[in-house]
Amino acid sequence: MIYFIPSWQSLSDGPTDFDDIVHQLKMFQKNNIKVEIILPTYLPSIRYQLNRQGLTNIRYWSVFEYLQNIKNNIGLPLKADSLKFPDQAQFIYTPICLIVLYQKSVFAKVYYSKFGGVSHVDYFVNDMVNKQNFYDDRGILSSVIAYDSTGKQIYMNYFDDYQNIKIHHDLLTHQVELEFEGENYIYGSIEELVISYIEQHLKDVRGNHTIILSACLENNYLTNLSHLNNRIIVSFSNQRFKFENKELLNKFLSMADILIADTKFSQRELEKECQSKHRNLTIHELPPFDANLKLGESQSMRQQVIYWYVDNSLAGILPTAIQKLTHRLITHKKNSIVIASKSSLQIRDISNKIFDYVKEFYQVNEESVIYQMAWQALNDDSENRLHDNELNQFSEIKEYQDATKAIEVMQHVEKQVITFEKDINIGLSSARVILDLNNKPDTFLQISGISAGLPQINMKESSYIVDRKNGLILKTINQLDEAIEYYLDTLNYWNESLVYNIEQIEKYSNKNNVQRWIDLVRSNNEHD
Repeated sequence: MIYFIPSWQSLSDGPTDFDDIVHQLKMFQKNNIKVEIILPTYLPSIRYQLNRQGLTNIRYWSVFEYLQNIKNNIGLPLKADSLKFPDQAQFIYTPICLIVLYQKSVFAKVYYSKFGGVSHVDYFVNDMVNKQNFYDDRGILSSVIAYDSTGKQIYMNYFDDYQNIKIHHDLLTHQVELEFEGENYIYGSIEELVISYIEQHLKDVRGNHTIILSACLENNYLTNLSHLNNRIIVSFSNQRFKFENKELLNKFLSMADILIADTKFSQRELEKECQSKHRNLTIHELPPFDANLKLGESQSMRQQVIYWYVDNSLAGILPTAIQKLTHRLITHKKNSIVIASKSSLQIRDISNKIFDYVKEFYQVNEESVIYQMAWQALNDDSENRLHDNELNQFSEIKEYQDATKAIEVMQHVEKQVITFEKDINIGLSSARVILDLNNKPDTFLQISGISAGLPQINMKESSYIVDRKNGLILKTINQLDEAIEYYLDTLNYWNESLVYNIEQIEKYSNKNNVQRWIDLVRSNNEHD
């Protein structure tokens, strides 16, 4: 059996669209290969979370569900009107939560999960949180966190279906009391409890097992599984592991039989550390995502869209990048740009800097009457808009002409907040070229770009983008102008990139990726 231990943390959103393990599980599921997820963390909404990712048929074993001994597998998420509050309570509905007022004070706040049911309720005493009730996706009260009068968490209780306390976790001493099958047990920490029952679970299942463990800070304590007689593959992703944490890195290396890296960067970091510590470990670079042919429609579009993906590692080159990209928009009317990020604040900051540069270039003042008239002429379709004969008197004024040009350039800047993987796919469907100037190119974006047949411009090399084949690797940000011209002004180079990407799609297809995993696990077992 192949066991996956993911990096999903307690009371988190669990599996996300950009989680490498989600895509690996989908690969195995699609090819009817049996795997099991071992969940060491407390995830009361795991059924919904797996279903949302299309992993309903994936088998999982949760330490907490097992110890809570919840028998009821059928149920619906709890609705707010099922909760009991004082008769005289008043309710205030906000986008964030439902606020319950009683005797002019906040009595409770009801929070909803992404699937629409109640996730947890905060209860207040003297305007301080007194306790938090957590509900699972079957509508069952699953756990409670209690607070003292200063707002400090003091303990957490986990329940079975009948509200019997199965686990009592003292959050001050970290000690855990467990009632299981009529017996009482005491553990020094929640991690000790989790390790103990994962070990027991693996011993209860016969056969040769391979454990694939996601390396991350929060899974630090799982390195204590190293003494098990199971093959352990440790999976590293530069999206979730900080390689500068050498102490933690070596903990994972010491338990591993084999290592998986998601990118060349991760592979190099692992190779350096293995060499420095004289560890003889095999390192495989395996793509965490599939490539599927999804060619966009940019060839039939008049506008040439630059899809610019930004994260928080741009600081040193950002001013130059903004200046060069804005100048490109000013000088090429058929160009537009999509600023894409998982951070709306970053998108706003960058777009504002672009707008400031445009207004400075044309020397326009958006507070002026002339500017407002130009804006209205371009944007206002209402009955109150100025008529053409009213606007004609301004059309020869340079300030009006410059304002019109500035507004038209700014209209070629679009913003896209990335929440789900479909957001990237939608953004790439109209893109002509991808720009990822971050210190670590985003792996999901790179493979999605290959699927869309698009050339990509990066500052760092990777396994997926080959210089002057399906993209360009810049040595300095000053080469950005030339790189954009290379793909937007010369059709031949763009077509060459398209052909190369189509060849790469087969290499990173679901079928080939699964075969790499199968070969890896099989050779690992045969090596034994």
